[in-house]
Amino acid sequence: MGLPRSYFKSKDASDVAFDLPHPCSISRMLYSDLIAAGIDPADGMGKLDFYSLHHTLGTMLAVSGEYTID
Repeated sequence: MGLPRSYFKSKDASDVAFDLPHPCSISRMLYSDLIAAGIDPADGMGKLDFYSLHHTLGTMLAVSGEYTID
């Protein structure tokens, strides 16, 4: 997962980190990606669970050695 350090080295603190779609499109994009990957996108209440994705990303970064808290 070498993206964070190498990707952000060339960016200024005021730069946009990623060119993401409009916020209204993000949940639709995520839902479509999960369906295409064969993953059930709904939590127990039938909603997308963005919070769990946040923790999964943090865990993956920590395990790879890319995530540090200064």
